[in-house]
Amino acid sequence: HLMIELDDGSVDPDLAQLERDAEAIARTWDDAFRTALMEAGLPHDEFERASGFRGGFNAAYREAFGPAEALTDVETIGSLSQDRPIRLRAFRRERDDGQGDVVRAKIYSRSGSIALSDCVLVFENMGLFVEFETGYPVDPDPKPLDDGPDTYWIHSLKMRTTNGETLDLDEVGERFEEAFVAIWQHRAENDRFNGLVFSDGATWREAALCRALCAYRHQTGLDPARSTQIEA
Repeated sequence: HLMIELDDGSVDPDLAQLERDAEAIARTWDDAFRTALMEAGLPHDEFERASGFRGGFNAAYREAFGPAEALTDVETIGSLSQDRPIRLRAFRRERDDGQGDVVRAKIYSRSGSIALSDCVLVFENMGLFVEFETGYPVDPDPKPLDDGPDTYWIHSLKMRTTNGETLDLDEVGERFEEAFVAIWQHRAENDRFNGLVFSDGATWREAALCRALCAYRHQTGLDPARSTQIEA
């Protein structure tokens, strides 16, 4: 309980605004997360699963991201399974407005943390430069799935296009996400043909077709080596 006395009477505060400000100061991140959950209108079973994440985010995550972003992460983590152990989500934050060459991504894993060195070459071959990466362990209780791990991982990355060109994530974001997962799961090779996802709007399968045609033409002597064709 606080009492503040204004002796000279020269200030006429907005009491309603003061109450809202005081409430905001006193409200914890967990309180705000629960409010966001309540306002999300989730079905009961989804609400119960999401509620398990209230204490699952560490201090570093809470410092970096607000409850609204956490809800998006909870939804994405909830979509992971044994058949789908990893996902990537491409996005931009409000402070990236006017920086069309900036690409942010989060990698979600239920199979342990991911070494930055293991994924940098994937992004570089696609035409991105990784500026930084931070990993956050997430420990929901209870787990969203019975066969889920005790700890999930979110790796947050900030990247830029190597050539400085602007990317329309609304246009290429989904293809980028699918291509990363395909490469990570060894369904696609990790080479610079994957840069076609950004430069030509190709899917990872279309990039794979170009790779196969390149190999065929090289074997028949019609075209030079793969590296030369990639440069072209």
